[in-house]
Amino acid sequence: MESIDAVKGKIIVNVDPFRVRFLHELNTAMAIAGCTLRSLEDGSFQEKAYVRKRVGVDSYQPHQPDEVRAQATRNCFKSVIDAFLSFLDRMISFQDLRSEGFVLDRDIVGEGQLLEWVEQKIEERVVRAATDTKLTNPKKLKRFSGLSSWSVETLNGYFALRRCLVHHSGVATRPINLRYKTLALKVNGREVQGLPATMEAGDHLGVGPVEHIRSVQTGEKVRLTEDEIVGLHFTMIQIIEPEVAKLVIENEVEAEPSQAWPESERLEANGTFGEQPRPETRQGRSKSGDRLASWIDQDYLSHVDSLQEAEPTMEEVRSALAGISGSLADEVRAERDSRG
Repeated sequence: MESIDAVKGKIIVNVDPFRVRFLHELNTAMAIAGCTLRSLEDGSFQEKAYVRKRVGVDSYQPHQPDEVRAQATRNCFKSVIDAFLSFLDRMISFQDLRSEGFVLDRDIVGEGQLLEWVEQKIEERVVRAATDTKLTNPKKLKRFSGLSSWSVETLNGYFALRRCLVHHSGVATRPINLRYKTLALKVNGREVQGLPATMEAGDHLGVGPVEHIRSVQTGEKVRLTEDEIVGLHFTMIQIIEPEVAKLVIENEVEAEPSQAWPESERLEANGTFGEQPRPETRQGRSKSGDRLASWIDQDYLSHVDSLQEAEPTMEEVRSALAGISGSLADEVRAERDSRG
């Protein structure tokens, strides 16, 4: 399954391979956690966890089962959220490429070179989105304005829980709501709490989603259960990922030059193709720029430029800063936490 293809003179970016990659990463994380938890249940973990060096010396003694179980679910959660963030970065890169198009930075000959070049540009965009410290995880969600409010609240809870696990040793620094959904048997629309269950004539039996909410309080040490991890997996695959993908697919990324690309076709550097802003959009941006320029105090800027003052030395700057009390450490930590 190719991520990009050239069809009738168009470059079509196919998001399906990236969806498959995301689902594979989710399933891998669940499989690793599942193997650990099942081996704890059947008693084989203790024996399998020993690492024997070639000299025959036992070099590792496993922790207590409860600690291993907690670490397995914690690592699974972080792997799932990290995989989703990578998926989100790719979807954001597709949005950017659709709005900005592609500008050739070198000459291209033939369809093969073109597809290779486009794939390289996509990867560069993904890296840019992933490393942009100003683009926090909540801000990434705002790039998908069509997401349901439930999905946005759920994902922000996941991001807060990830920060708690990564930066605060699993201790919540503020209240966190962990939301997820699972499938359950329902009788007359109400969840069956246990089996066997009694039904009367005329009752309706069905299967449907059930929402679960767990509130983590400030100062609480977070320990995730296997049921919560399974619910997270279901929520990501059945609800959130399809929502995000639908928003991107509805605005499929295409680039259409003036003609098809025969193998001998040469595209010159600095040529632009892809969906460009409409003329009215460009005009709107120009008016917006003029409006912003009107807010600038040009007289004050001219006055500053006319001042004949020497720039302060480094020693003067350090001396001035030394008189400021307090510390920026708390602000730095808060900004780090906001980035997830």
